[in-house]
Amino acid sequence: MLEVKPNKEILKIKNTMFLGFTGFQALMIGAGLITGTLLFLLLPFHPLINTFILVVVVVVFVTIGMIEINNMSLLKFIFVFIKNRRVCKRAWFFENGKEVLRDDKHS
Repeated sequence: MLEVKPNKEILKIKNTMFLGFTGFQALMIGAGLITGTLLFLLLPFHPLINTFILVVVVVVFVTIGMIEINNMSLLKFIFVFIKNRRVCKRAWFFENGKEVLRDDKHS
C-alpha cells in the first residue's frame, strides 16, 4: 500500500468555523443583524422604510464579510486599493478593449 505524507505547512493551518462561517464572516453577519435591528427600532420612519434600511445595512455587512478578492476580505482589499492609489497616482485608460497605462506627464 502507498503511504502519502501530508505537507507540514498544511497541518499547521487552523480555522475556526461557526455554523459553516469563518470567524470574520460570523462577526460581520452578527454586526449587520445587530446594527440593522437597532436602526429598525430607533429610526422614526414608517416601518416599510425602516425595513428597507434594515435590509440595506445587513446586505452591506454581509457583503463585506463574504466577498474575498485575491484571498483578502473586501474590507482589506479596499484599504489596500486606496493605499496603492495613493502610492501610484498614474491613471488607467481603457482603449479598444485593452488596458493601457499612461503617465499623466506624457499624455
